[in-house]
Amino acid sequence: MKSKSSAWRKSIVALFMLLALTVLSFSACGSKTENSSNGAGSLKKSLNAADEAAAIRTMQNIFRAETEYMTVHSGSYGTFDEMVKDASLDQRFAGSAPVLSGYVFTLKLTPDTSGQATAYSVNADPKDEPSGGARHLYMDSASNVVRGNASRTAGPTDPPVSQ
Repeated sequence: MKSKSSAWRKSIVALFMLLALTVLSFSACGSKTENSSNGAGSLKKSLNAADEAAAIRTMQNIFRAETEYMTVHSGSYGTFDEMVKDASLDQRFAGSAPVLSGYVFTLKLTPDTSGQATAYSVNADPKDEPSGGARHLYMDSASNVVRGNASRTAGPTDPPVSQ
């Protein structure tokens, strides 16, 4: 019985320590925003950075799904719905403009002269007006390079995003 009681106390102490660290981390952010005119404080910037990192990972997953789809479908790339149907992507990608992690994803297929989709590009744009560093993202079938633009929809000439 003594070891259960000791383990219980250690769990309670660990919980209180975690709670204290959480309170301290929120306190470190301060109660004032860094830019009170538009409300973009450090917490908002952190959330935008996390959403952007998730969007970049999602774009890399789309690249892998398109590569898999193209391999199975004789060199033709697929729409979001086609990749969901083939189980290359999950149900969150159903539709023409799925929203994940605060970003709207759009996919454009480029057909060759025979009508086969031999190229694609994907954009991820912040769902809400970008603030606190949220960038517009772009990637295409020519490379697995995610490109970003802070002020407008990103494209193939924008600089690569470092993560």
